[in-house]
Amino acid sequence: MFNKIILACFCVLLTVSAKAETLSATIEWDDKVRLSFGVDGLVEKVNVAAGQLVAENTNIGALIQTPFALNIKKMQARIAQLEPQLFDAKLELERAQELFDRTVLSEIELQKIAVIHKGLLAEKAAAQADLELAQYQQQQSILRIKKPMRVLSVNMQRGDVINAYTQAEKYIELASVETVLASADISLATALAIKHKKDFSVHIADKKYRANMYSLQRIQNTDQYRMRVRIVLPNESNVLAAMDVEIEY
Repeated sequence: MFNKIILACFCVLLTVSAKAETLSATIEWDDKVRLSFGVDGLVEKVNVAAGQLVAENTNIGALIQTPFALNIKKMQARIAQLEPQLFDAKLELERAQELFDRTVLSEIELQKIAVIHKGLLAEKAAAQADLELAQYQQQQSILRIKKPMRVLSVNMQRGDVINAYTQAEKYIELASVETVLASADISLATALAIKHKKDFSVHIADKKYRANMYSLQRIQNTDQYRMRVRIVLPNESNVLAAMDVEIEY
């Protein structure tokens, strides 16, 4: 009988000690980024609004395309102009080489013709580089996201001037649509207790999600620490920053 009482007490102690603790936390946006155009121009389109969820590879904004398209055509025309000149110069060099081999043409004359051919090759290479730069600039004039994102704010509109001075002021701010962070301020004792822990549970409304440790840093000039865990939230558009949640550990 006594042994049964001891066993029952032991089971109660195990249950109490195994009971999970919780921390009050707040949702933060994860993977925040501000996108602006990498080239100068005038904003023609802004295709998103704050609060919108946007899919992968979405065009969220663009500069007026005319200057970029004209620049590409200009570079393409320059290359097209060089092609027949380069063709003729190559034929001339081949004929000069043949004459030189028959000792009809001097080495100096051969070198002069070779220099003309090399100059045209270099000119074409430079024109090709200019074309690639023009194409790159056109790509930079269109904002396209590479993964699903949530629009936090839009700080640009049609007609805005984008240049080195306004770039930092004109942007679209986005955050991950697939993950969020839960942030909690904890004591040193709690930090020591969980510093090696990797997996957590987070209670958001009536749902429970698994989370992983993201960061654990001391709050400057205090004896407290800020803990952040990352939560995967597939297809959960109703989770917002500043929401109160609980981290279970």
